[in-house]
Amino acid sequence: MLSLGIVSQEEFDMVYMLSYIAWPTEQVDQGVRIQEVGGRRTWSAGTEFAAARFTGGKASFDGSFTIPLRFIKECASRANLESKVELFISDGHAVAISEHGQSKMALAKDDMSLLRTALNAQPKLKPPQLGFSTARLFHSCSDRRAE
Repeated sequence: MLSLGIVSQEEFDMVYMLSYIAWPTEQVDQGVRIQEVGGRRTWSAGTEFAAARFTGGKASFDGSFTIPLRFIKECASRANLESKVELFISDGHAVAISEHGQSKMALAKDDMSLLRTALNAQPKLKPPQLGFSTARLFHSCSDRRAE
């Protein structure tokens, strides 16, 4: 088993909050991507509409893995009760081990191409000016979401 390190409740909570920005859905096999960058866990989530990245605790592992959001929430609950949860990757599954047991779930299979595109995209809108044009910008954004 490949250890991703011991993850705190606060880190799991931040990862779950990150997913509110870019809600990955299991229906299309999306999840939260974890990888090690510069000696720290880096969590990323994204769809065609938004992308977000969060840097977590110290870690040392090779590869990147997409973990379903439901598993992240389960790990956050386990960490809330037991404080120490270590994450592992084993045979295409994410595994969480704590003092009272373990949980296991298959990794998501999304290739994260939308996430890479969204994280590398340059904003196409100029920052809004204060005043009436700002109100129009927000109004037009809400109209687009309704479509």
